[in-house]
Amino acid sequence: MAFLHAADLTADAWLELVRGIPLAGDEVLMAFSPAEARLEVFTLDESFLERTDQGRIFSPQGELKWRRVNGMVRAVYLGESPPAGLEDRSPLLEGLSPTLEERFLWGVRHDLDKEWIELEACHRFRYPVTTEEHSRGRLALVTELWEDSAGVPRFGRYRALKEVPGEKS
Repeated sequence: MAFLHAADLTADAWLELVRGIPLAGDEVLMAFSPAEARLEVFTLDESFLERTDQGRIFSPQGELKWRRVNGMVRAVYLGESPPAGLEDRSPLLEGLSPTLEERFLWGVRHDLDKEWIELEACHRFRYPVTTEEHSRGRLALVTELWEDSAGVPRFGRYRALKEVPGEKS
């Protein structure tokens, strides 16, 4: 069963919330500060989190996303086990249906190295992926969209990064 929880928190209350997240080991951090962007396996780095403007910590079990608004941190959780400290907004999910989508990320894996190379932008990406399945593989971001009866997405969350087959060489 999915839960939707949200609140506007002080920076200290938000960090306390993040400290209390039970970790399964498959969480991914995608976060942005004015000087840095990270997409990596989540480890608690409070000095970086304090500087972020927005971000997400996601896994197949749930996603905590945040952004800074007027000196507060707006936090939203969508998933199976909401952390303490947020208000229950789960009734907003009633009548909505979840669907999964995969969205390709930049680059194609070169051999079985831990990097994906994007030739159009001449950039190497090191994504936090542990599998080594496809020599010329791509990486997809698995998303979960909660749609109304007209098929309009009302809520969404990131679930995982997934290695998928790419072009044949």
